[in-house]
Amino acid sequence: MRKRKALMMVGGFIASSVFFGVVFSYAVGYRLPDRAALTQSKSFAASPTLIWSTLLDIENYPLWKPHVKRVEMLGTSDAGYTRWREDYGFGKTVTYEITTYDPETLLEIQITSAQKSAMGVWIYRLSHYQERGVLTIKRFALIENPFNRFINRWIDTKMNEVDYQLVHLNHYLNQLMNDQAEIDRLFDQSTLENNEAPINTDAPMDTLPLE
Repeated sequence: MRKRKALMMVGGFIASSVFFGVVFSYAVGYRLPDRAALTQSKSFAASPTLIWSTLLDIENYPLWKPHVKRVEMLGTSDAGYTRWREDYGFGKTVTYEITTYDPETLLEIQITSAQKSAMGVWIYRLSHYQERGVLTIKRFALIENPFNRFINRWIDTKMNEVDYQLVHLNHYLNQLMNDQAEIDRLFDQSTLENNEAPINTDAPMDTLPLE
């Protein structure tokens, strides 16, 4: 009996703590501004050309963009820019549209529809230092939910969504470069062993060497 009563007290304490925690988060978040901005830059070993082509390869975003499960291409906008929808699972989807495009320099992407996510704008500005590409990402968000404002301000402080995107992009670019280096090595004629004379494909069939 005492054990059951103790468990009920512990359960009640946990439930009340969660309840007051949520209420506190909403109260604090309600006082926070509904607009938030994040900016981060990173230098990559990859060339600006490779970085730019990866950013425009929207259909392959699930290979590197954090939490993206599927991409659905939606054609183009009235201005002729690409539109697409990203599915993150658990009912979270975000529809994007390119609004500004300056080749290998600037890409501005606006969120036109969002389920379980904040509205806003993503800006990608590409430059270079020597042979390395330098990418700056700016994220402007309109966070209507007070609880999400609290999370954005006080919880997601060590690694935000811009940081995650840069880290995952860097890993993917390094993988692409390693794969290309391996392909180049395999097709480098100077590394191939060629101990036999090449086959003369113009010779009659009965004169070709048999295995």
